[in-house]
Amino acid sequence: MLNPGFIQHHKVLFVALSGALLVLVGVVDYLTGREVALSLFYLLPIFASTLAAGLHIGLVMATGATICWFLADVLLSPGIDWIHYWNTAIRGTFFLVFVLLLNRVFQALERERSLARTDLLTGLGNTRSFLEDVNNEIGRSRTTGAPLSLAYLDCDNFKQVNDERGHEAGDDVLRHVAATVRASVRAEDVVARLGGDEFAVLLPNAGPDDGLAVLERVRTAVHEASVTSGTGVSLSVGLVSFMVPPDPARESLKNADALMYEAKKAGKNRIVTRTVMR
Repeated sequence: MLNPGFIQHHKVLFVALSGALLVLVGVVDYLTGREVALSLFYLLPIFASTLAAGLHIGLVMATGATICWFLADVLLSPGIDWIHYWNTAIRGTFFLVFVLLLNRVFQALERERSLARTDLLTGLGNTRSFLEDVNNEIGRSRTTGAPLSLAYLDCDNFKQVNDERGHEAGDDVLRHVAATVRASVRAEDVVARLGGDEFAVLLPNAGPDDGLAVLERVRTAVHEASVTSGTGVSLSVGLVSFMVPPDPARESLKNADALMYEAKKAGKNRIVTRTVMR
């Protein structure tokens, strides 16, 4: 099965190939005559173009398919005949309805795909999407040789908020922490909620100094916000910087997780770092 990201990246190529396939089907439809029905084969370029470029291009391709079929039909049976127009209207309507239904299906699948990668409480990515992003970045790091950093964040004193103020207040705190972290990192960084009161940050092209600077900004912002709100929530952070491409994502994240626990044991509201050179 084709990767949706690959299709979107090569959208123009898919549309061009769909157009070429449409013309080819039209030519074959004419050459084989009325005895061989090829109407269903017009759906192939319509499907491919709608998948790659969306509703509007799909409608254009459906219109093109209708015109190709009409020309083949007229050339096979010259002369003005109301049957040509009737058949064309029927097939054209079918092609258009096909595009509309197909687009609805693609939209539904995209929503499901997005929900499967999103934490509903905070709107951040979830563990699944984060690990995919980390693995992708590891692949890029192997190509470019650039460093990358991973941070594991745990909210200090969050259980106390839940116990004293209730779970609704706890959810509000998590949403606020998520927004604060997202606003404090760089544009290229990836933030995710791993579950409960634990978050993670992927920092592409960031060595130990850059990673520490970003996470110190995050820790400070969360601490200052908690002082203002009176929640007492801060962050214990484990930050690991890889100067060479690391192991697969899950193992790399465990390294940052272990450092986070060291930060907890050392008194909370702090960052413990490690740099992996090889």
